[in-house]
Amino acid sequence: MVLVKATELKDKPMTESSPKPAPEAPPTKTKAEASARRSKAFGTFLLAAFLSVLLLVGAGVYLTLAPDPAARPTTAPSGASTTLPAKTMTFVAPRSVIDAELLRDFETETGNSVELILYDNEETLLGAAATSGLNADVLLASGITIQRLQRNAGLIVLPARLIGNLGRIDPGLRTLSKLYDTAGLYAVPFAWTAIGLGFDRAALTTRLGSTHTLESWATLFDPSVVSKLADCGVYSLDAPSLAFPSVLKSMGLPPFSEMPGDIERASAAWEAVRTKISKFDSRALSDGLASGQACLALATASDVYRARAQARDTSQTFSPEFVVPREGSILRLYMLALPRGLKTDAAPPNRQAALVDYLLKPEVSARMTNSHWLANAVPASQLYIRQDIKGDPGIYPDVAGFARLTPETNPTQAAISLRERFWLLISSSGKAP
Repeated sequence: MVLVKATELKDKPMTESSPKPAPEAPPTKTKAEASARRSKAFGTFLLAAFLSVLLLVGAGVYLTLAPDPAARPTTAPSGASTTLPAKTMTFVAPRSVIDAELLRDFETETGNSVELILYDNEETLLGAAATSGLNADVLLASGITIQRLQRNAGLIVLPARLIGNLGRIDPGLRTLSKLYDTAGLYAVPFAWTAIGLGFDRAALTTRLGSTHTLESWATLFDPSVVSKLADCGVYSLDAPSLAFPSVLKSMGLPPFSEMPGDIERASAAWEAVRTKISKFDSRALSDGLASGQACLALATASDVYRARAQARDTSQTFSPEFVVPREGSILRLYMLALPRGLKTDAAPPNRQAALVDYLLKPEVSARMTNSHWLANAVPASQLYIRQDIKGDPGIYPDVAGFARLTPETNPTQAAISLRERFWLLISSSGKAP
């Protein structure tokens, strides 16, 4: 390449009007000077060539390693959380339904850890939701709680396309769940249980006689009957949402009545037997029945069956029994939902859906039933459920037994508040809480 100085181009005349003078003879160069100039030019050529090659190599490396702007990121399969960094999820559930052991395989399979937060009754859960919100990724709660949370915009729509096991849920229970989630968008059935009486048959027969019908609400709510049992212990769950419907059922009144007069009658019936109740404590029911400290209890079926297992493990001579009174009782449905979270580090929808999908697996639902004695919502789980459980009418009633159960419903907020105020006085032995 020939480089021409700008000054030389600028000083050159554009036209010639007279003959040019003879050019002066260039100065004579020595051989040494010519050789030095040739060496310098050759060095410049080598440097330019090297830089060109280096530029071409760099461009090739960039084109090889740079991402293709037209390429799309690969989408993770439904429920696949292993492609995301491991993270702790929060799962809020009833103490009587879920335990940490049930979640071990989920943590192993997905690499996500689960913080399990347990609660004793629905009133406790709703109180927490009202005061500080539900700081959770996944929630398991009763249908009436799901309904109240959904009405208050406390739930988000389930990502159904990410929950492959939705199709395994019993169609009858899906229909029943519409009582609480009319559109079927916010929650899915997981388990259910009945409310009834748990008792030690031998202890009651000794005190009431062999002719007394134990399978009746009168065993608990007739003051002349329950007074004979005070010496062997009478317990009750601590939940107005179940205590009031039970006593109204025994009186032949609508169990979820909104009438103030009916609620007052129910309160008076509890007041009549209150002094004969040893404990109002949902958590202590199983231990009391298992140890013999309680011979009668208002409880869920799962509470009583847990007490039976504890009594067997401690070699007790008695075995607690569960019955749905002949007058009928209450059915509680537990449902899975996603709270409208307050968590700043909430899990993404595919992680939440993965946990719901895991719990609806037939073998996982069966493990819950086998360990907690609740019927589950997945018919295919029957293959994995112990024979003594799936054949027990207290857990899986026949058609006639199921017909005697009334699913929970929510009365008006005014009726709920009235029940709760009365219950605070009843369960606190008449002392203002």
